[in-house]
Amino acid sequence: MQQLTRYYDALLEEKPFQEQVDYDRVFELVEIATSFHRDNLIDHALNFKLIQFYIIKKGDIFYLELNFVKESKTVQVEISYQEIDFSLLSENITEPPRLLLDWLGACNRDEQEGLIEIRQQILTFHSPMQ
Repeated sequence: MQQLTRYYDALLEEKPFQEQVDYDRVFELVEIATSFHRDNLIDHALNFKLIQFYIIKKGDIFYLELNFVKESKTVQVEISYQEIDFSLLSENITEPPRLLLDWLGACNRDEQEGLIEIRQQILTFHSPMQ
């Protein structure tokens, strides 16, 4: 919320896109997070919309759930997805750099393998990431 208020302050100071934005109108600041500190739930001088989000699995189906905190309203939308076997996509991924392997030396074997697997997933997600 603090970061959002800083952005809002900068927006009002710079006033970009003045031809498209009426800066005399009241702005609604939308914050989306998995949780909020209790201090975020008190009334503020600014107009905040707080939305909690969750990913929920029911059986084999995943849902995005949005909880509009102040409105006591919840929306749930099914997430379509396809399982990806990242090992089939990782042919062009280079070996981890020596520095990364040195840093991983402080981790146990399971943690090392998990982090290397996450690296593979990130690098295979989109080719420019490589």
